[in-house]
Amino acid sequence: MIIKSMSWTQLKNGILNDELPRDREKYVRYTNLASINKKMVIYYLQQGFRHPDRRKACLKGILEEMLRSSNARYDIEDSTKR
Repeated sequence: MIIKSMSWTQLKNGILNDELPRDREKYVRYTNLASINKKMVIYYLQQGFRHPDRRKACLKGILEEMLRSSNARYDIEDSTKR
């Protein structure tokens, strides 16, 4: 899903451009997240830039925010697939 050799900037661009994470069965696109989830994703991205040693934990937080099961707006994305 997310390549370890990818830079944090590439990860940020991939998430904000709805390219990452690729598993749509498990994760919701960034643009379909609720505003609080979007703010948390941005927070984790910023923390990853400020503290490179914490990037693994930040990535885990980002993926947690984008999980389908924890998102109230995933039904909007599902309705566009029909």
